[in-house]
Amino acid sequence: MASPKERDSQATRGSGRGAPPRRAARRSSARVNSGKARHSSACAPKCTLASRGTNASRSPPRVLHSGTIVIDHREEEEEDTRKTRSELRAERKAVQAGLDALTVRLGKLSPRILSALDLDEDIVEAVTTLAKIPHGSGYARQRRLIARTLRDYDIEAIDRRVDIALGKHVFSARPGKLERWRTRLVEEGDSALAELLEEHPAIDRQRLRQAVRAAVTEQKKGTTRKRWKALHEMLSKALP
Repeated sequence: MASPKERDSQATRGSGRGAPPRRAARRSSARVNSGKARHSSACAPKCTLASRGTNASRSPPRVLHSGTIVIDHREEEEEDTRKTRSELRAERKAVQAGLDALTVRLGKLSPRILSALDLDEDIVEAVTTLAKIPHGSGYARQRRLIARTLRDYDIEAIDRRVDIALGKHVFSARPGKLERWRTRLVEEGDSALAELLEEHPAIDRQRLRQAVRAAVTEQKKGTTRKRWKALHEMLSKALP
């Protein structure tokens, strides 16, 4: 039978043999925890980048970054706006230049040619007054007045009328023909209408008759020349 000292010695040796497995378990657990920490730290940037990408897709920024270059689309929009304003300003200047040139051109016409253009009375009176004013502040003021009045009219059409009146158009004889027929229709009535329809049977008889009657009534009342001009336009479209 073992003595008490021998039993204590055996217990001490037994406890020494059991200690190493517990220390090995602690070291293994530490290695596992360290591996998990390294894995989580390695995954963190990827997760952050993924979340950033998701947020960017939901709400795209106004300013896009490409490397170190910043692309701001608002600058392009402002540049387009500036171009549009410049174009509009150039168009306004071109229109004003056309009005000024036409005003000067009308002022150089003789009273006979000016009356043949079939313009409104206010324009004819203003241009006639311009021809009587000597060059100076009054002349410039009258020119501006005529240019403002011409804004309400087709200046290209008036330019063509001036070309026709001055004999610069290929069909320079046509306006005289239209004017003669219009005068005859108003003064002679049905006889001139029958002659015109005989020469040009394709003309709408009823519409032409109504236009002639309206022009005659307007002339008798001494009112505006609206129907007179409408008859001229109708003849211009109907006659070759």
